[in-house]
Amino acid sequence: MVDFGGLADKAKDLVADHADQIKSGVDKAGDFVGDKIGHDKVDGIEDKITGFVDKIKAEQDAAPDAAPEATP
Repeated sequence: MVDFGGLADKAKDLVADHADQIKSGVDKAGDFVGDKIGHDKVDGIEDKITGFVDKIKAEQDAAPDAAPEATP
């Protein structure tokens, strides 16, 4: 059975660890798409994604670190 909770936690950890890179990529992609269809249509989406990344990073930074799992 797939542990979706565990997958979500790993995804959140990755987002928190690479938040600056993700936001930079979102900015670059937003600029590219904005040049094609108009920045007024893209800027709001960029802001929401950036806010979501910041929220996940803040949650992960505030969460107590779990003990690392032992590998067999």
